[in-house]
Formats: sequence, structure tokens, C-alpha cells
Amino acid sequence: MARFHNIDGNRIQFTVEEEASRDAEEAAEAAAEPGRRAKIDLVKTESAGAIARKLEDVIDNIVNGTPLPLTTKKWASGRKTKRSKL
Repeated sequence: MARFHNIDGNRIQFTVEEEASRDAEEAAEAAAEPGRRAKIDLVKTESAGAIARKLEDVIDNIVNGTPLPLTTKKWASGRKTKRSKL
């Protein structure tokens, strides 16, 4: 399929060199995609693991009757709510 530039509202077809250059760029992007996706998946997995561990700690504290970590209490007590004025 031919590619076009949009210059001042006019469609101008790519030259042979521009087509070859763009094809090379797309091939490089496609080759890099699996590695990029794997890195994104790894970051998501690590984040989910950290959240799961924190949640597990909170549940253990509730079940065992131990106080929640200071950071959680400080965050909860330090929150301020905004009230809208009517």
C-alpha cells in the first residue's frame, strides 16, 4: 500500500527511498516489540506482587489483632476531605 505525506493539505506519495526507509523503521519496531512487551509484563507482575504482599500483611494484622503499620495509620489519619460550598 502506498504511503503519502500531507503537505499543506496535498497528498504527496512517498519516494522509493522514503518507502524503503519507513519499511526498515517498521521492521525494527516489530523486532523490538517482544522485548518491550516482556519488560512491561515484568514491571506489572512486580507491582502486583508488591501490592499482594502489602494486602497480605494488612489481612494478617487484622486477623491477629495486631496494630496496622504506622505508615498506614498516619496516611489514614492525615487525609483531609474537601467539602464543596453550595
